[in-house]
Amino acid sequence: MYSKSGVSAVRTLILAAMVAALVSIGGSIVSGQTPSKVAEVAVSGNQNINSETIRNAISLKVGDNYTEAATAKDQASIMSLGYFSAVTIHHEDAPGGVKVTYEVTENPRITSIKVVGNGPIPVEKVLEIMKTKPGQVANQTTFNQDVEAIQAHFGEQGYVAYITEDAGVDPKTGVLTVPILVATVESVEVTGNKKTRSYVFLREMKTKPGTVFNMKTL
Repeated sequence: MYSKSGVSAVRTLILAAMVAALVSIGGSIVSGQTPSKVAEVAVSGNQNINSETIRNAISLKVGDNYTEAATAKDQASIMSLGYFSAVTIHHEDAPGGVKVTYEVTENPRITSIKVVGNGPIPVEKVLEIMKTKPGQVANQTTFNQDVEAIQAHFGEQGYVAYITEDAGVDPKTGVLTVPILVATVESVEVTGNKKTRSYVFLREMKTKPGTVFNMKTL
């Protein structure tokens, strides 16, 4: 049998445990708050590219739960448009939730295109192949396509050529430089000939040291 003092002590312990449990439950409710809702989605920093073009690349909508994963996905989507060198995400408290702003840094507007090292292919032909034109905001995605198209054209003509890493737009002048490196012949060697001397073959060949290499002239 428990004494009255013992029963009282047990009751006190039970009450203390119940209070502790309630405090624990309350704390878990606070720590498990629901995600903030998106109250507003804004775009800033664009001067030449239409805001609607940027908004079409954004999947986050008003009323959605705000998450860093969602904004990071939108950041990558905006960058894939090719018009921007950077996309910065800002978020701040707003009535009804969170305001999310996508701040873009535009690429320069192209004033002119300078093609160098084009060798056997006329500059006019290279410019004709390119989708990038003066007056446009530089677009990395479009220029990458231009690079592939130019190199492919040289290859179709039998030449080996590629656009070097120096290609780019001068942010101060807006001049897009397209440097093309075309392979040239360093030397020509004839092997396996036993009776006929090498110079006999070499004088008949169109491929000479110092000339532009072309598969079709071999």
